[in-house]
Amino acid sequence: MNEPVKVSVLIPAYNVERYIDQCLESAVNQTLREIEIIVVDDCSTDSTLAHIEAAAEKDSRIRVIRHEKNRKLMQSRKTAVLASRGEYVMFLDSDDYLDLDACRTVYESAVKSDADILQFGIRFENCGDLPEEYIQLRERGSNLYQMFEFLGQPLVQNYTGELLSSTVTQKAVKGETAKRAYKKMTDLSLSAAEDEYTTCFLLMESSSLDKIPDKLYHYCYGRGVFGRRVMTTQGISYHCEGTTAYHELEKYVSELPPEYGKEFIAAAKDAAQKLRKNVLNAQLAGWLHYMKPEDQPNAYLMMEQAWQLGGPGFVGLLAQYAWERGTEIAEAISGADWLKFEVRPIRTIALYYVKLTNGGTERVMALLCNLFAELRDEEGNPRFKVVLITDEPPSEDDYPLTPLVIRKQIPRDQESISNYTPRAAAWDRIIDEQKIDMILYPNWRIESQFMDFLTIKRTERKPALVMHMHIWSPQLYQGNHVAIETKKLARISDGVVTLSETDWLYWSRCNPRSVYIPNPCYVKASECRRAAYGKHILWLARIASQKQPLEIPRIMREAIARDPEIVCHVVGAWDANLEKELRESIAAEGLSKHVILEGFHADVTPYYERCSLFLMTSRFEGFPLTLFEAAAYGLPTVLYEMPWLAYNDLIDGAITVPQLDAEAAAEAIVRLVNDPEEWQRRSDSIYNSARRYMETDITGYWMSLIDLLEKGTLPKAHRFDSKTEVLLDQLDDFHDDAVSSLIQQRDQERDNAIRREVERGALETERRSWEVERKALEAERRFWEAELYATRNTVSFRVGRAITWLPRKLRGGVRCYKEHGGKYTLYRLLYHLHLAPNNDGSDEI
Repeated sequence: MNEPVKVSVLIPAYNVERYIDQCLESAVNQTLREIEIIVVDDCSTDSTLAHIEAAAEKDSRIRVIRHEKNRKLMQSRKTAVLASRGEYVMFLDSDDYLDLDACRTVYESAVKSDADILQFGIRFENCGDLPEEYIQLRERGSNLYQMFEFLGQPLVQNYTGELLSSTVTQKAVKGETAKRAYKKMTDLSLSAAEDEYTTCFLLMESSSLDKIPDKLYHYCYGRGVFGRRVMTTQGISYHCEGTTAYHELEKYVSELPPEYGKEFIAAAKDAAQKLRKNVLNAQLAGWLHYMKPEDQPNAYLMMEQAWQLGGPGFVGLLAQYAWERGTEIAEAISGADWLKFEVRPIRTIALYYVKLTNGGTERVMALLCNLFAELRDEEGNPRFKVVLITDEPPSEDDYPLTPLVIRKQIPRDQESISNYTPRAAAWDRIIDEQKIDMILYPNWRIESQFMDFLTIKRTERKPALVMHMHIWSPQLYQGNHVAIETKKLARISDGVVTLSETDWLYWSRCNPRSVYIPNPCYVKASECRRAAYGKHILWLARIASQKQPLEIPRIMREAIARDPEIVCHVVGAWDANLEKELRESIAAEGLSKHVILEGFHADVTPYYERCSLFLMTSRFEGFPLTLFEAAAYGLPTVLYEMPWLAYNDLIDGAITVPQLDAEAAAEAIVRLVNDPEEWQRRSDSIYNSARRYMETDITGYWMSLIDLLEKGTLPKAHRFDSKTEVLLDQLDDFHDDAVSSLIQQRDQERDNAIRREVERGALETERRSWEVERKALEAERRFWEAELYATRNTVSFRVGRAITWLPRKLRGGVRCYKEHGGKYTLYRLLYHLHLAPNNDGSDEI
């Protein structure tokens, strides 16, 4: 046993009676004979130890060590490393095997490089009946390091930079280096991420790396707990134990003394963060792709508990590494009992919006805040405590709020994409401090909506979460990346509020507690001064693409042709580029005196009172309050057709024309402003409708929903005819595929545009290169032309013809001229250029 050992093969073994023989045979039959084989039996309960001992009786190079209690994989490797005598150690898992030349290849490379770590290739064996494409993908990923050169010092940078496989079994390590590393590692048992954890320590203790291109290790993928088609709760539990590896590494690097150097410590800390990402991604991959749907909700709680961050804290971690996977996560937790609102009286209502200036949705949220805050119980006390949550501080442009409304601020939505944790903490703090029982969350272009939903649901109070749909449902088919996610969020919400019965039909298929509640109007018709007949038109909205402001010049061009006294006042701002385009269009049409851009105004009352007709050109709207406000002033209205709007059922007298039919809109405007009786009739009809709408018991709608939440009941199911049922189900089933296709098409078009731009740039670079070369040739041509004129007596020829031919053969002539030190006669030069005297004996060329 005193013979020198070149390589120690270290094999941890636990309950592998089916595979251990193949493993040991690959070790004892190595072509390099000067090896030792250390097998650590981790207290197996099957016949594994018997197989090992039988092999040891046949080969004295096998040393058997038995743990008295199960200590898991990493501690078994640690036992083997500390007991090893080899110049280098190699790690072999007991359900895998080595190429027979593995030890010889490694040792010969080690002698040449004297590297602390040698990294070699790995071959995946499909032992789990997995798709072959998946096996090939995993193998390519594990061998990517062969494509890159290792980074410089400190070597742990290679782990952070993903240039080095973190698999321990792909490495041969100097024995003394491995022992130093393992002595500094934890004594805790690790069941997952032990390879990544170990690799970090090996790199921190090493000063040199080398790589071997050969695939020397055979990984029997599918034999262990990982690599199976279906992951059980036990499997995700193993993954969750990987958090221990991260916490142990993070603790170690945080305590590194200054003498290690700033660069080394920074690289080690980066490695710890990389390990955290890898551990979480491994958990998410197993959870999302390999678990049965019925097991996924509880598995989420297992992961949350493993990270020991609390519910909102874990969401912050998810946001950091899985921001784009919201749809998958929402699908996985759908139907979880822990998502449901725990029935209780609702005393505090919170309303959220991303900002509170310049927009219809913001105005509605302010109106609802005031509505809830002013409600009283039977004893005259406030029925609810109301909290408005925004991500901006108060400003003078805010819509008015009653002093009873408490305002709280959270970090901005856009800032949360890069760091969501502070926002999650703010949600948690506000919900707890204010004892919030219900949150009304509007769905309108909020990037962090899924993370907000998950955070709210994982707070200790877990308030009821009601999704307020301020969008028209077909807007989801515009290819927005949150489109499918929105549908999933509707399923996990405690309720969905829609702004039209058409949208209610759609969302009721996603959430049975869906209700239609019209918005309150900011303006009361009974308090408004009626508009007077005239020829001034009002267009009031954000300057945004969905509002189609570029339709204004088209409509006004047609209207002015019929009546040059008509003037349109455009009130609003938003998109500076679109506003510029609108100005240019107005100027191009010669409408500067007829279309006046008024800009944004917080108080638009003067415009409602001064104008005589309201124009809306939107392509789509959810619940446009400006239409109701215009009705409150008695303004006859012309709008592009949007048949789904609740406005059509609530307000009489408006004129609708087909989308983008500027001529029809112009005809309607001209007819109204030139027919006082028609104008008055429609004004009265619209105004009276607005007065009736003001009597709508919107509070009653909301109290009915709150009553459903407090009792934990659902609204009475509506029965449709069979054809409607089939249509709605088809829409529901078609939704995900439709939106996914639109997003894919949009991304493809964007990629094509980028590729065309790159190709255009490359062609332009090539063109410039040819231009430079052309100019160089032109300069050479002029040089030789001058040379020909200077030596014209040497040979008689037609200069014009020589100049014609010379550029074609110029390069060869230049080379020849230079090779002879410039001492070439013009005749010989022309001969080299294949320009020679004519055969008739004359000197002409």
